Amino acid sequence: MLKHICIILVTAICAGTAANLLSPNRLAWSQDWSTRMETLATKAGLNVVSLEQVRMHVDTGSAMILDARSLDLYGQGHIPGAFSCPTDDMDHTYPDVASMLIPDLPVLVYCAGKECEDSMTLGKRLLQDGFTNVLIFVGGYAEWSGAASEDTP
Repeated sequence: MLKHICIILVTAICAGTAANLLSPNRLAWSQDWSTRMETLATKAGLNVVSLEQVRMHVDTGSAMILDARSLDLYGQGHIPGAFSCPTDDMDHTYPDVASMLIPDLPVLVYCAGKECEDSMTLGKRLLQDGFTNVLIFVGGYAEWSGAASEDTP
């Protein structure tokens, strides 16, 4: 019985390792998870921006801001001036949003936070469609709303 359990365990570990190695979205084993999205964004050609840079863009209106989260989450709160472009319905929403974008104006994308890849998906799509100044706020709405609550006395 113990022999069968060991065989199953070894087989599961080998299968899991092989699946992870073959996956385009593999799990990082040695990468620092706190900077995982920044690393992926940079590799994809997206410019990572800080909370302070996002605030500057919001205050000056110097970028089109796109929220990649679901429409429900967008309705519960979003960065001021952001347009909803949920990746879970990109076929319907993206064409309308893309038609509003100005080629020379930066496009800033964000989603829920550091664990969310929706902004990465949207940012890559924008790059594929020829937009060259795509910014990604990896901290997302979690960092934005957390900072807003810290600013409130």
